[in-house]
Amino acid sequence: DWKGRSYNEDHHQEHGGLEHAGQRPTRAASRLFTSAVEAVAKPLKPKVASQSKHSQPAEPAVTESKAWTPCPKQSDVTVCSDMGRISPFAVGYACSQIGHKQPEGRAENIPLSRVWQQVKVNSDAETCYLGHEFPMMVFRAQSADGTEQLFTTEPWKLYCLQRAAVARKHLKPIIQPRFILDSAVIEEILKDANIPENFNQICIIGPDGEEERFSWEAKVSKSPKTGCA
Repeated sequence: DWKGRSYNEDHHQEHGGLEHAGQRPTRAASRLFTSAVEAVAKPLKPKVASQSKHSQPAEPAVTESKAWTPCPKQSDVTVCSDMGRISPFAVGYACSQIGHKQPEGRAENIPLSRVWQQVKVNSDAETCYLGHEFPMMVFRAQSADGTEQLFTTEPWKLYCLQRAAVARKHLKPIIQPRFILDSAVIEEILKDANIPENFNQICIIGPDGEEERFSWEAKVSKSPKTGCA
């Protein structure tokens, strides 16, 4: 098994030892999502097309976030733990855009393109484990049509992990996130979330307002090694 100090010991120190193996996250996870997105997301002014006096106003875009409901599964985590092992490509973004700098951590405010990722290639030379200094928080939700999907409360971490996985697309990427298993907490997160139609794409807003769209689907061909369907 891959064990790294950044996953357990650093997380324990950062949060004052409040989380133990098997303990479910509290409602603070909802505030974590809100603060994380507010800290990095840089809202853009909507572009409104010019209308004549007799033209009808455009219909507002329908948000997809309300269509998702909590769907936690104990099978997502290992025994006596709230952490599991999944592909970074199995996680979607619960927002449409983020800022270009890391909002927290040891290297706060550095560009996301320079955030260091922990990488360990397995002995079989086919699998690589990717990590961050603190585990990424994820939760499972279900859409109105019954589709289940994993999302994260920390989109900037997902972007960094997916970017690292794309750079090693000849290997099967594995991450070890911390799962939120409390339905009430997930419900609160979904109230604040604005899940886009394409949750596999994220828009990074640069310092001057420039946009960079990242999608792992556009960069990685579908194959068993990448964990894609």
